[in-house]
Amino acid sequence: MGHRLVNGSLRIGKVEIDSGTLCRSASPVPGPTGFTTKLDPDLGQLKRRYPELWESILRGDSDTVISRNRTAQLLAMAEGPRSFNEKKDLMWGNRDYARGVELLKGHYLDMCREEYAAIDDSLKGLFRSMAKEKKFSDEHEYYAWLRTFYYRWGVRNPALELNDNIIKGKFLSQDYLAHKRLVEAMKEVEEELGVSDPDLHKIKINGAFVPRPIGNNQAISQHALGRAIDFDPETNPQLSGELAKVLDEILTFLKTPWRIRTQPAKISIMPEIAIEEIYSKMKNMSETLQAFLGTWLAKWEQLSDKKKLYEKIVTDLERKKKADPIDVDRGRQEKYELSQELGGEEYKLVGKLVNVGGRETARRIRDKGIITLDLRLVKAMTKARVKWGAEWNEQKDTMHFEIPLPKGSM
Repeated sequence: MGHRLVNGSLRIGKVEIDSGTLCRSASPVPGPTGFTTKLDPDLGQLKRRYPELWESILRGDSDTVISRNRTAQLLAMAEGPRSFNEKKDLMWGNRDYARGVELLKGHYLDMCREEYAAIDDSLKGLFRSMAKEKKFSDEHEYYAWLRTFYYRWGVRNPALELNDNIIKGKFLSQDYLAHKRLVEAMKEVEEELGVSDPDLHKIKINGAFVPRPIGNNQAISQHALGRAIDFDPETNPQLSGELAKVLDEILTFLKTPWRIRTQPAKISIMPEIAIEEIYSKMKNMSETLQAFLGTWLAKWEQLSDKKKLYEKIVTDLERKKKADPIDVDRGRQEKYELSQELGGEEYKLVGKLVNVGGRETARRIRDKGIITLDLRLVKAMTKARVKWGAEWNEQKDTMHFEIPLPKGSM
């Protein structure tokens, strides 16, 4: 008899079996003849019996492994005639696996609670605030989720590593938490800068150790390892993705010599003169964007808002049964002329920027530019072998500095 998978279920002839019924957690799980599963709940044996399942729970991709196992179970059940004992073994195996999923997931959550309880109290406030920001029910649930990112990085016991490596630091009279290697580097930076100039004290730390993944939830953030520190993000924004692409279009149109999505080289190992040259180009790029938006953003906003107004007027007139045709034609003509004017290259580029980043982002770049960091800070950080976010290829993160350590370590 033919069989095939349909929307996660197995269809055998005219009979469809829901795959979820084969692996749904239950306690206890009834056996095929009224008995309950005799799966040994010993966790050590469970891990040895289902090593792939346990590893997938630690990595955070157990749903994929469970789904693959369900499919294999469905196909096994569909393969030709079987004896009573073979069918019974299959059914018990399915129920044992379901019970194993339940027990191992429960063990993982218990393990996460024990680990989180051991984390130093000075760090727990950051976990609580991130759990709230990410809309988790509490910090324990958030830690259990974030732990999978640490595990994929190679950190087997995040709580232990955090307690051993994250310490308090002070930079320009500001307290922060970070990896002890970064704290040592920041001491070198402060010694290099000195503390007599009041302008240096305007530099604000926006965060060092922050327990979170990177923005797209694909990997652990260097901030979660305590290796990174950010300064003044409002005026030194991260420029990536479509935003970086549109800004590069503007810079190309203006014939500037540098782009956001280019890699200048490894800044942290460059001589001082090269760092100054790159910083100068970035400042030039920032000032060029400010000048362009200073000329065209307000004009675009005025024309765009006016066009939307006429679009509404025309729509309202067209809906009226007794609207004056002259008024309708006049509104259409005004809307057309505004569309033609907005079709100029400068207006089109401003429109793209606003569509991607919003008006507030465009106004902030116009008013503040894309880099305001003090050159002395950049030079001191790179001299201390701290990598700058301006090194990156497809994006620039000028607020961001991080200290390189090998994967799998903290």
